[in-house]
Amino acid sequence: MCPVARYSDDEMDKSSRQHLRETINDAWKEVYKQLGRNKASPLNDDDFLRAHWILYYKYSRKTGQDYIEFLLNEQFTPQRIHKKVEREVVLEVPRESRDEDASSDEDEGQSHADDGAVTTVSRADLSPTEIRDYVLSLKTCAVHWFDSFFPSLADTLTTEERRWLDALNRIGISYFRPLVMALLKFKFSPEERSRAFQEIERFIFIVFRMNVEQANYGSSEFYRMVRSLDRGEVDINHLIECLADSLKYAFENPSGVFKTANFLTRCERRLNSGDGFYKWGALHYFLFEYEWGLLSERTTCT
Repeated sequence: MCPVARYSDDEMDKSSRQHLRETINDAWKEVYKQLGRNKASPLNDDDFLRAHWILYYKYSRKTGQDYIEFLLNEQFTPQRIHKKVEREVVLEVPRESRDEDASSDEDEGQSHADDGAVTTVSRADLSPTEIRDYVLSLKTCAVHWFDSFFPSLADTLTTEERRWLDALNRIGISYFRPLVMALLKFKFSPEERSRAFQEIERFIFIVFRMNVEQANYGSSEFYRMVRSLDRGEVDINHLIECLADSLKYAFENPSGVFKTANFLTRCERRLNSGDGFYKWGALHYFLFEYEWGLLSERTTCT
């Protein structure tokens, strides 16, 4: 993070510098507290920073390390502090106090713009507010990042949310973890989130476990949706519609019956090779979910 001391006295006074330093230190302290909260399985800080970058800034498919280039060499650089840009600010003008009985005819029709004058000042291209907002977002997201990995330790989640997050972790959450973090961060209802988690699980099972598509199938679309969800530009219904649209190729139209040809061909190859179903990567997950379904039915009947 850029050193706060690089800002001029005109941009930040001593008290503001100290407050920003404390905000930054507190945010990073919380981030590493969450990443190391489960001592038996600490989380990778690079994975978290990249996921947050996708949520907060943008997504590109250049390389796996492009977020580092962006953050350290483009966004938070000393050069952006030293580079000055012209910004418009409103100067507050103190209003004269008047007696309650005084006539206010001369004030009628005046706008609030008369309360201050607009002037132009030279300020750093990278404002202290940008730094503050970024680290506060990191601090908030770190909690939800942890919850996505360890839902059983998340006090704020419902039993249904934990159940589907646990399923996502068992099946292999793939590139959907930043999206899950965004769903946990935004103020959706537990019912909405559970529905979204269930639809993501269905997508992963059909696309990657049944049809064995490439690991990045659909990744660009759903990475971009992370930021849109966080900004409130799309809702969960839109996410579910996109998931369903991406699955259309796997079903007969218009009957909606799953196309079994590819899956059966792969099953035949496994049998012919002597491996049988034991080499199917989703076997344990499928059997677990099957048993869970049977147990749920018995519990409902009783």
